[in-house]
Amino acid sequence: MLRKLMSKMHEDRGFTLIELMIVILVILVLAAILLPQFGLARERARKASCVSNQRNLETAVAMWQTDNPSTSLTQGEMSATSVPLATTLSGNPQYALSGTYKEPDDTGATQTSGADYFLSSGGAVPNATAPSYGHVICRFAFGTNANPDPWGGVGPITEQGAAGNVLNHARGASASP
Repeated sequence: MLRKLMSKMHEDRGFTLIELMIVILVILVLAAILLPQFGLARERARKASCVSNQRNLETAVAMWQTDNPSTSLTQGEMSATSVPLATTLSGNPQYALSGTYKEPDDTGATQTSGADYFLSSGGAVPNATAPSYGHVICRFAFGTNANPDPWGGVGPITEQGAAGNVLNHARGASASP
């Protein structure tokens, strides 16, 4: 009698194949619902990092301008044509760290040179009263061949990408932090 009872208890242990398949199916459905949200969260983090870099660079430009009041800003790519250049802001005295120029999605050779950011001087001719004077814009924010200065000025720019790859950094309203 005891043996029958023990063998019955032994048989009732564990889950059936159907129960295991249902649990796995529920887990897969939940994962399918949540997976797109992780990508959106990652994109929001990239956007927040890029906006933070832009603000830090604008602050660095403003500090440089305070130390050099007789110099007008010149708009352009911060690695080549703007005044001040990225090397000026990262030199001595140091207004910005070189990591500030790293655009989150760019892994190419230009990632810390300032080539990913565009300094606006308020238009094609420097205009200190323009709303964009001294603003820094991610040069990929508006897509390929877009004007990097939405308030006017030089453009369009040609997107460099990373190691020959084209990067589209235009982000929709759903990705803004």
